[in-house]
Amino acid sequence: MANYYDEMADGYDALHGEEQIKKYSLIKKSLDISSHETILDIGHGSGVIAAVFEENDITGIDNSEKLLEKSRCRTINWDFNDLPLPFEDDSFDTVLCVTAFHHSYDFNVLAKEIKRIARSKVAVSLLKKSPSIEEQKNALKSIFESAEFENIGIDILMTVLL
Repeated sequence: MANYYDEMADGYDALHGEEQIKKYSLIKKSLDISSHETILDIGHGSGVIAAVFEENDITGIDNSEKLLEKSRCRTINWDFNDLPLPFEDDSFDTVLCVTAFHHSYDFNVLAKEIKRIARSKVAVSLLKKSPSIEEQKNALKSIFESAEFENIGIDILMTVLL
């Protein structure tokens, strides 16, 4: 995965930036995320999240070194399949995973990790065309019982308040 994203890093924002900004904007509104909240962005990519959450303290985690070099946020080069994630329990007010959850090798374990490190809010967008979309939704439903799912274009957005 990292090699593919490293190879396309120069064109990533042109290809995905506008779409990702729309998703982050919807998440900000849906979860009423204020500027003082800390955010972990799993599958951070080039850091387009900063265009929406300009005043937030953002940490981005991704395994594409070349994409992370483009980010203005604090970043950690880490494969989120290498679990547990390198954070203490309740480390972030909000944990986001935008169009990256399908890259997980174990949806249940990643969902548990997200819940472990999130203090109050979680949003995960799922790619509808993913062959494992139902498995992903079921994993999230089993960990986040109060989760709400909404169709948003090519994705399904799961949001939850803890």
